Amino acid sequence: MLQDLPTKGELKTATKTFSKLERFFFWVFLFLFIGTTSYVLWDINESFMVIKPVKGGELIEGISDIPRFINPLLATGEADRDLSALVYSGLLRPTENGNYINDLSEKYEISTDGLEYTFTIKKDAIWQDGEPVTSDDIEFTIQKARDPVLRSPKRAIWEGVTVTKISDKEIKFTLKQPFQSFLENATMGILPKHKWKNVDSDKFVHNDLNISKPIGTGPYKFKKISKDISSGNPNYIELVPFKDYVLGEPKISKITLKFYSNQENLYTAYKNGEINSMNAVSPKIIEEIQSNSNQMVESNLPRILAVFYNQNQSKVLANKNVRLALDTAINRQNIIDKILLGYGTETTGPIPPGAIDLRKINTNEANSTSTENTEEAKQILAKDGWKLNEKTQLLEKKISSKEKMTLEVGLTTIDFTELKAAAEIIKSDWEKIGVKVNLQIFEKGDLDRNVIEPRKYDALFFGEIVGRDLDLFSFWHSSQRKNPGVNIAMYANAKVDKILESLKAERDSAKKIKLLQEFQSEIGKDIPASFVYSPHFLYIVPQEIKGVKILPPITASDRFLNVYDWYMKTEKVWKIFE
Repeated sequence: MLQDLPTKGELKTATKTFSKLERFFFWVFLFLFIGTTSYVLWDINESFMVIKPVKGGELIEGISDIPRFINPLLATGEADRDLSALVYSGLLRPTENGNYINDLSEKYEISTDGLEYTFTIKKDAIWQDGEPVTSDDIEFTIQKARDPVLRSPKRAIWEGVTVTKISDKEIKFTLKQPFQSFLENATMGILPKHKWKNVDSDKFVHNDLNISKPIGTGPYKFKKISKDISSGNPNYIELVPFKDYVLGEPKISKITLKFYSNQENLYTAYKNGEINSMNAVSPKIIEEIQSNSNQMVESNLPRILAVFYNQNQSKVLANKNVRLALDTAINRQNIIDKILLGYGTETTGPIPPGAIDLRKINTNEANSTSTENTEEAKQILAKDGWKLNEKTQLLEKKISSKEKMTLEVGLTTIDFTELKAAAEIIKSDWEKIGVKVNLQIFEKGDLDRNVIEPRKYDALFFGEIVGRDLDLFSFWHSSQRKNPGVNIAMYANAKVDKILESLKAERDSAKKIKLLQEFQSEIGKDIPASFVYSPHFLYIVPQEIKGVKILPPITASDRFLNVYDWYMKTEKVWKIFE
């Protein structure tokens, strides 16, 4: 008992009779005893303690894009998709390893014939304004996605799907034929019917709910927006945790997304400390910005960078031999080495490297040539009747007895550091074979509205995010040629249409591989695009952020898949109180 321990005075009295040597050893052993006892007690205490993530911290992320629609049905740009991924959620949520977990849904059942999917919504699922989530919200969202007036990019994935409300918390989807990737549909963000039901489809894009008052069910909810006075564009948007999120309240106290018109401004903001995170980082600045204060997360992307040829716009590009020569002339490895610094993979077709076992797929012979093919490209054009004008050093071809055609191509791309630099190399490669190249650079919003939507380009150097489910239908089926479809090569091939329709339903992996072989072969014969490379995804975040899990395959906004598990602050607690 404590009252039985000797006092300081008693210890002093007891040691008076000790010799100097005895007193020295006494105090040494006493200090050793106290130190050892303290360490043992500390060690025992630590064995009962655990480090627990707690609320706190702020992530300030920069994006080289300007948001237009915080709306899963209208999102097209990077900023749109990122904000929608944070504010909204679907029935299911993809995981970093390509599987699915329940999000708004409590469970789901698939019929034996693969035609019916029945989902049960969680009882505690509520909107960020406190209203309950019901099957009416699901039904309403899908109806709007399919509304032709809305022109949603999600329209194609719901074609041929019948939606049946069973009860307030149960909904059934009936397919006309099996669709092996249908669960991906269920990850689409859901809109609150009670907020949108009185908004006419032709007024959807102009509603405040799209940008300054979004209401979702995702891990973060809208708090504040700051807009530029002159342009009206958002400067930044602040998000805070949604405490009733069905997978658990997020730990990071605030996420602020800041928006920049181009990558140069984004990088300047990072260097100046205005932001502490950014994604889709150009490899050229990785060494410059990496430090002990940040961490780089790298992953493959199911994304293809290619030059898409608009044969409807350009008579020159309607010539298959011209497209073959242009494709042959591109030095892909040079782009990967000089622009990507090795953070990328050369591509030979529309299927991203690593998405499936490409060794089982016959690559496109026309696109699998070496990186030094200037002479071969010249020979292709010479055989097609193109001759060099010694004065202009450009290729020309007679199209009538009185008229000649100059081999001239407009090359268009986005104001994005990596793409601009790669486009310059492509331009140089084409000029070496006698092509006059007019390179045009557009900022993202301008490119979307004034170039891609009206299909006003000859050759468009652009990226396609194929996604987890290899969404080749959206990019190559003839029904997707007009906006909001994303068949930007304006490609039409009846055989390819049938292959893509079969791929949507095929579950057998061996049969799917065979269909993909046929698809790739047809694309190779027609050369509607020159596939150049697949970039790696580079994400810079502060060192103190933990729990980030990004594994292939992903889309850029999928970096937020497990954002509710991220944390910046920790504390030690006893296990019994965890």
